[in-house]
Amino acid sequence: MRAAAVALLPTEGKHDDIEEVLLRAMEDGSAWVAMTAASRYATLPEPELTSAVINLAKRTEVPEVRAAIAAAALDAGDQNVFDELWDATPPGIARAVMLSALSDISEAENLLLEAAGWGPPEGTAALDAWLQSAETFPSRRLGLDSMARKAFEGVHPAKASLFAVAMRNSVLASSIKVDDSLLRGALNAYGGEPRYSETISEIEQTLAFRAGTEPPPAAPRYNNPPDWNLIASWPDSLMARLYAGGNMFEIELFVEEAPATVAYFVHLADSGWYDGTAFHRIVPCFVSQGGGHRGDGYGSAPQTVRSEFSMMRFTDGAVGMASAGKDTESAQFFITQAPAPHLDGRYTVFGRVMKGFGRLDEVTTGTQIDSVRVIY
Repeated sequence: MRAAAVALLPTEGKHDDIEEVLLRAMEDGSAWVAMTAASRYATLPEPELTSAVINLAKRTEVPEVRAAIAAAALDAGDQNVFDELWDATPPGIARAVMLSALSDISEAENLLLEAAGWGPPEGTAALDAWLQSAETFPSRRLGLDSMARKAFEGVHPAKASLFAVAMRNSVLASSIKVDDSLLRGALNAYGGEPRYSETISEIEQTLAFRAGTEPPPAAPRYNNPPDWNLIASWPDSLMARLYAGGNMFEIELFVEEAPATVAYFVHLADSGWYDGTAFHRIVPCFVSQGGGHRGDGYGSAPQTVRSEFSMMRFTDGAVGMASAGKDTESAQFFITQAPAPHLDGRYTVFGRVMKGFGRLDEVTTGTQIDSVRVIY
């Protein structure tokens, strides 16, 4: 509720009292409140960068808070403060968050262009920010063609996906003159592997868009039949414990409603797939998502599972499988922070958090998943 209230605070014009409220909210014990306050702070016309604000950015554990203040500093021309905050940000998802916050800041152009050539997750975030801002900054459309060629010539699933989408954008398409032969070569490089189903689908959509035809279905070939004997051997109530950020979340797994999904989730958990991954996407008042090895939301486990839609609802604490289209689910999962009825019947519900939900708002973007253990 506090996060929703913060989201409604007005930021147009100069409001010293609103700025003070946002700064207090950015130190809230709830990551959701702090993240929401950071997003509102980023829309303030001229936030004051006092020593107290800069110190807040240095000590926060919420990447979005530091990113919002760092972006404000760079936008105000204070390169030294930005550099200090950048250096204080650990590599990986936290820096990806900061790069995402710089998309509309002209002073960040050199950093974004350099970072767009890095690996995930920073390179993905920088390229995404660059492409988004290219619609507003025509100068950033220069060189998109050569950047796109590099993305399609190697196995870069996130960058290839982003450029495939950009090639269907009415503003950016004319700046990316990649031949269809290069796109088809990229498809061959991905070899139909299920883990790259999202990238393959985006490239196929772009080829179809250019040809004026309908794209093929996004779903990969059936590649992961469940072990029904194993499923039959499980107890009626199967539980898993997810350890992250010093907290334990106990999850009831819905074997009856989503047997194939649960079976693959159990397989991945038992094999240690989730150990050391992270929550890479937190949307306050909506979902906390993680479980991928890249940290940028692209790519997945070697196999996929078919969608298992049921009458189960996405109430608060529901655990669902991330999806790039029907039958593309794999390793990434999300936990709903509040009821999300618009997801019902469109995503697989395969569990519910039974213990620890009250501490889910302590999970920030980048919080490491230490382990997932199934209780037999």
